[in-house]
Amino acid sequence: MVFNTCWVKIKSIKLEFKILLACLIILFSLQLIFFHHTIDDSFISFRYSENLVNHGELNWNVGENPVEGYSNFLWVILATLPLIFGLNIYLFMKIVGMIFGLMSVIAIYKLSKELSPNLNWYPPLFLSLSYPFALWSVSAMETSFFTFLLIISIYYFVVELRFGKGYKSSILFLCLALTRSEGVILFIISLSFRLFYIYMCERNKLQKTKGLIYKLINTLKKNIVWILIFVIPYLIYFFWRWNYYGFFFPNTYYVKNMPFGGLNYIIGTVLIFSPFILIGLFYFMKNKNWKWTYIFMIQFFFFLTFLNINPIMGNILRYVIPILPFFALPIPFIFGESIVRKNKLLKMFFLIFCVCILGVNFINFSNNYEITKTYVLNIENVNIPLGISFSDKNLTVALGDCGIIPFYSKSSVIDLLALNNEFLAHNGFSSEYVINERPDVIILRVASDDKEIFFPFDSVSALIYENDLLHEFYELNQIIPMFKQVEGNEYWYWVYYSKY
Repeated sequence: MVFNTCWVKIKSIKLEFKILLACLIILFSLQLIFFHHTIDDSFISFRYSENLVNHGELNWNVGENPVEGYSNFLWVILATLPLIFGLNIYLFMKIVGMIFGLMSVIAIYKLSKELSPNLNWYPPLFLSLSYPFALWSVSAMETSFFTFLLIISIYYFVVELRFGKGYKSSILFLCLALTRSEGVILFIISLSFRLFYIYMCERNKLQKTKGLIYKLINTLKKNIVWILIFVIPYLIYFFWRWNYYGFFFPNTYYVKNMPFGGLNYIIGTVLIFSPFILIGLFYFMKNKNWKWTYIFMIQFFFFLTFLNINPIMGNILRYVIPILPFFALPIPFIFGESIVRKNKLLKMFFLIFCVCILGVNFINFSNNYEITKTYVLNIENVNIPLGISFSDKNLTVALGDCGIIPFYSKSSVIDLLALNNEFLAHNGFSSEYVINERPDVIILRVASDDKEIFFPFDSVSALIYENDLLHEFYELNQIIPMFKQVEGNEYWYWVYYSKY
């Protein structure tokens, strides 16, 4: 009997290993398909990393007042490693993102196994089949790194509460908060839940013998080390960056913060993933337990962080990626319900349903593939050469696409979109300010089938073009193709050089 039980367990482990390996192979294949994917924003972080390594300044323009135009501190620090060792920063960070994407699949499997004994393979399968996750994991941005940290933080948080000991989750939440500021909110939610959970346990144990004050103090004593592991290092970091940059929030916050700007983004995401959300709510209402209460709290408050975002850069589920794997977590529980286990027809229905909703992952697959391919070709043929053309001229350049061109130009850059410009971020856009700074080059973005006709791509290009000072002090020197959609208008860079 014992031998048979052990043999069944060994076979089960082998099957789980094979399924997990298959999930990793699937995701790796999708990552290779989208390995070309490049986003301009990733090079903003690289510029800060490069200035830190080469000039000892975590700054946008070397020698100027520090400006915090990034919001991914730990990723910026990580990106210094390839520069220190003379490696290609772009390729290195792409590979790092791939690795953390694959590790996220393993992490969600471990979390799923901790939550449910049934169908642990479904959440990692869902994540590995998610082409948006694969796409963003090779974007050289911090998305997959943050996703991995979030999953593994929650996993250890749940395990530590179950066993009543451990501090790994606090360290991981610290890394999460240093990677993106949303991590601070998730730590506060986790801390609140932890204190309440332990207090309730203490209350039940000491209900008749001790008073309320004693129980509260005892709860804090049990958590003080866990709290301090996060709080002390984070406060050191926070006060350093506040002193260094001079503002409570990063520069990006003052630019991107739009009250209720992300409401439609939240609604759209809820509609896309409504089958998962409804299943999760159904199971949660039917079988309430502390683990699922915590998971839903994390999901809910993470959604709230979208409320004031500017959704323009949230395409292909970019903002949703960190909580994407959590949508599939409730699915295994449905198959554990007795009504489903006993009814073969119902079981088959749910199995087909689960296969069908995997198809959510492939919405607009071919279209997005073509768009990313076209975008990358433009970067290779236009942005990189244009940036390099400025690199040996000691120029000051004003433009809106402040990633690839500034990184390769090594020039002083005025960010027209204000992410890396303190004045514009805090005072609003001013074409007079830009022109009065007398940059050597001003690059406007134009959206038009006819490159000779000015039709602004964005409001800042329109305001600068309409300012008479531009035409008085600058002359149009080049018109370069910026980007051509798979279907639609062509876009152009109008490059103005100073007359003097």
